[in-house]
Amino acid sequence: MKASHQRARISPRKTRLVADMIRGQSVTRAKDILDFSDKRAAVFVAKVLRSAEANATQRDGVDAARLVVQRIQVNEGPRWKVLFPRPRGVGATMTRPTCHIEIELAEAAPAPAAQPRSLKRKQKKGPAPAATPAVEGT
Repeated sequence: MKASHQRARISPRKTRLVADMIRGQSVTRAKDILDFSDKRAAVFVAKVLRSAEANATQRDGVDAARLVVQRIQVNEGPRWKVLFPRPRGVGATMTRPTCHIEIELAEAAPAPAAQPRSLKRKQKKGPAPAATPAVEGT
């Protein structure tokens, strides 16, 4: 139930911002967050998330509605070195960052069965009233 994207052409710092938004969320909620995010990294993370979901449902036969993002990790990848011309025949270099995105999904534990209303205890709100001493007449 894992998926990864190696050498994604986006900065790992920008991708970690998106990864933090979906960490620990259910897969359906994470997909909604990524679909409505205006970050460019959301496209890369969404592709990996959908791939991990497909791996879980096809290989392991897990229900997609019960999946949760257990672990998402963004590591730095190799830097692309780009050479572009400068005046007087000099070449300047610029590095373009890449990152590795890894997502691991897990099956959520089933929620405990809800008790009927009649079996729940009714709790009193606030402290119990204190007994007032009797005042003797004068």
